[in-house]
Amino acid sequence: MPVARKIVSIDGAIQRRFKYELLENENLKELIDYAGGLTANAYRANIQVKRLVEDEQRLIDVNLKALYDENKNFSLANADEIVIRGIPKPYQNFVEVEGAVELSGKYELTADMRVSDLLDKAVLDKEARTDIMFLRRVKPDRNVEYFRINFDSVRLNLASASNILLQPEDVLQVNALSKFADKGIVQVQGAVRAPVEFPFDLEDNLRLQDALLLAGGLGKDASNFGYLFRKNPENPQDIIYERINVREAADGTNEVSNILLQPDDRVLVLSNTTFSDQFTVAVQGEVRTPGDFQFDESLTLRDVLTLAGGLKLEAASNQIEVFRLVIQNNQPTQTIVAQVEVDKELNLVSGGDFQLAPFDLVVVRRVPDFEPFQVINLEGEVKFPGSYPLMDNNERLLSLITRAGGLTDEAFPDGATLFRNLDNIGYVVMDLEKVMNDPNSRYNFILKAGDIISIPKQEDLVAIRGAIKASELYPDKYIADGTINVAYHSRKRAMFYVNEYAAGVSENGKETSLLSSIQTAE
Repeated sequence: MPVARKIVSIDGAIQRRFKYELLENENLKELIDYAGGLTANAYRANIQVKRLVEDEQRLIDVNLKALYDENKNFSLANADEIVIRGIPKPYQNFVEVEGAVELSGKYELTADMRVSDLLDKAVLDKEARTDIMFLRRVKPDRNVEYFRINFDSVRLNLASASNILLQPEDVLQVNALSKFADKGIVQVQGAVRAPVEFPFDLEDNLRLQDALLLAGGLGKDASNFGYLFRKNPENPQDIIYERINVREAADGTNEVSNILLQPDDRVLVLSNTTFSDQFTVAVQGEVRTPGDFQFDESLTLRDVLTLAGGLKLEAASNQIEVFRLVIQNNQPTQTIVAQVEVDKELNLVSGGDFQLAPFDLVVVRRVPDFEPFQVINLEGEVKFPGSYPLMDNNERLLSLITRAGGLTDEAFPDGATLFRNLDNIGYVVMDLEKVMNDPNSRYNFILKAGDIISIPKQEDLVAIRGAIKASELYPDKYIADGTINVAYHSRKRAMFYVNEYAAGVSENGKETSLLSSIQTAE
């Protein structure tokens, strides 16, 4: 494999920027072909070649466009670096028009193009102001200058001085007539059918009646009066308030009320509800949906109790209190109370011809000592386990077990547990054996709703494990896990089971530790 003799690189605005090996007779044109050709933005008038000459790097400018035009090539040497730059600036052969034209934007700048030629392409709007336009031009130092143009004179004579010869990047600004007009708005708000805001100027001669009609007319709740908010001509930041009779203006019955409007006027039609207070009646206590209800003279006690969902089962229908706020002009408020009774249909039974008033508070009391069932659960070794409602607020543990038929023969009282849900208390230490023997025992607890009492069954086996001699007497299958299970004997101590079934304590065991464990367990 021979050594490469001519390696050159190419970078910049070329399709494939890389290093290439050329043959001796291949040069710049062939290199460009190998690299896929120039990109669209390549600047061909001046590409640069970096070359190593006599121990230094030199820069050579090459006019690639001239090479192609003259069908010539440029010789390359080993280690040459060719850089093809992109076009340094965006296009500049354009002019622009903006403002009151139908086709605003940029246009190609052609030879001898003037203002009239540009506007022929952009087409003036009907509202364009033609006596004054401005041409904005960027000078070589990038500062901006303006030329005032009278297009009316251009229309009369294309040779007019206003028909300026255009240059690259010129911008023609065409203003609309509305830009030079002082316009305002008129607003109609408040108790009208369709509040509105519309443009308005002094030439419209619009009156108050017209503005009300544009807003759909007066609403049903409209009062006779409103206000006109008008800017002070001498100081627009100040507002002048003028009371107006909108009813007369809308009906056309009074020319004086039908005011001539001005720009930026704001008409506010007041509502009758603006001058009235919204009163409520509140219902609390033993009703299904307590709340506040809007007051009206037609509202009765029966109505408001019905709207509150009616009385609950525990409600005391003969103990309904109505608290009333007594309001007198310039006097401190006072509170009085009335007690009434209603029947099942919520009709008044007592209290006379009672009428509600604004701010009344109706409170339905609860029947004294009215409580639903307080249920506890009794599980395990009683004759009739299950759920039991408490018979009174002070029923105790022994009473409940007696109601459940007492303990079964297999019950294990020492293992009984009490779990109390009330206030998340949890398990409570108890001694059922003492309770069964002594009703006055401290463990004969007063029961609470949600209590769970569990009484387990007696175990009929006793497990023996540890350092015993049984391993020498019994087959492995009996003591595979180190435990011997034997029959339970009533009222026998631990050593009885060790001596009787486990052949006593082994040589490694200690009888004292067994006795200590028994005493701890007891």
